[in-house]
Amino acid sequence: MALNLANRIGMLKGKPQFFNPKKLNQLHYNKLLPHDKDCYMALKNSIIMHLPIVECEPPISFSDVLRALNLDNPEFYYVNWSQSIHYVKNMNKIEIKIPYIYKSMITDVDSRLAMILSNIDGKSTRDVSKKIHDKIIQSVYYDFTGLQAQIRKPSMWSLLGPLLEGTGVCEGISKIACYMLRKKGIPAAVMSGSAFNGQRWENHAWNALYVNNAVLHSDITFDIALSNSWRISHKYHHMNDKQCSKEHKYTAIL
Repeated sequence: MALNLANRIGMLKGKPQFFNPKKLNQLHYNKLLPHDKDCYMALKNSIIMHLPIVECEPPISFSDVLRALNLDNPEFYYVNWSQSIHYVKNMNKIEIKIPYIYKSMITDVDSRLAMILSNIDGKSTRDVSKKIHDKIIQSVYYDFTGLQAQIRKPSMWSLLGPLLEGTGVCEGISKIACYMLRKKGIPAAVMSGSAFNGQRWENHAWNALYVNNAVLHSDITFDIALSNSWRISHKYHHMNDKQCSKEHKYTAIL
């Protein structure tokens, strides 16, 4: 299938970035340097097994590896990304300590998500993604206090805030959407960049998703702001690149 405008995801250093839409699930991994990908995969496999320590070769940019791992894997909600993940150099290797939180909640959280998803179906991927969008808007509100450093809660930046507390910031909202979309077989990514809020550009997160053979964008956070108890906004759902780029800029990993 030929690449078209819908396969262009934002701008990186002023140039359109092309990629295979089926690789959305590892979007940020695919943008890492080859040496950093080895560290990413070592960490990912260790987190899946809930290992507290992993050893690997030193990456070129440890911060890029962690950010990519965080954005690509919303199911790793039990890792405390707000706490520094320490590493110690040992000859040609580094030893990384992974801080876990909420491990005792994994079974409960996964069962809650499975129950929600069991009630979502549709005739097409576009229909399913719309129902996920609407479900989140009906259940979640944006947490402005979560952006204040003195009261910042890790759950607001993961899928736990939207799922368990009904609130979150843009990253947490994008992560639960990404998780739900993938569970329904729809390739999706958490996009990291900036968005125009009507007055200025701010750091922001939203989703890219592959529906009906096209890569589209969905900013549920923006639609939450435009929705109310009798009307759900779809202004920022299923945007193509041209529509999305008017108020969003994808700036890769950081």
